[in-house]
Amino acid sequence: MGTMAYASPQALGGQYSASGDQYSLGALLYEFFCLEPAHPGSNRMEVLTAVVNETPKAAEFFKKSFQGRVPRETSVLIQRMLAKEPEERFSTIEEVQDELRTIAGGNIRAICPHTLSKKYLHRIGRLLDNHNYWLMPLLLLWFLYPLYALVSHISSYF
Repeated sequence: MGTMAYASPQALGGQYSASGDQYSLGALLYEFFCLEPAHPGSNRMEVLTAVVNETPKAAEFFKKSFQGRVPRETSVLIQRMLAKEPEERFSTIEEVQDELRTIAGGNIRAICPHTLSKKYLHRIGRLLDNHNYWLMPLLLLWFLYPLYALVSHISSYF
């Protein structure tokens, strides 16, 4: 059966599948990012009950003094992998792999306003890295011109 804290609810019931392996990987990633197990417990029965009945707290809400927050897109990936029902998880491990590559490459999917802004800020950062010689002065002018127009408009009243 394996280690209870990493076993899927289906594996604990004797049904083994690739979806259960995905759940186990999700539990491992959860512990890797949050520095604590997805289903804590002081004994085997508590862990078993937690795996079968409880949904772990979203990884993005963990913040330790020595570690930053887990990115929201990573948290959503882990939550989907830890879904109780196999149908709610990714259909194949290749989909998980593609999603991990997407996140690692910074080309994240917009799943909320937070990740949408992060996605476009990352694109702007990559654009600046690739074209910083001529693009930086243009962006500087683009940001400073409205400030200049506002100051000149206000000064016309005085």
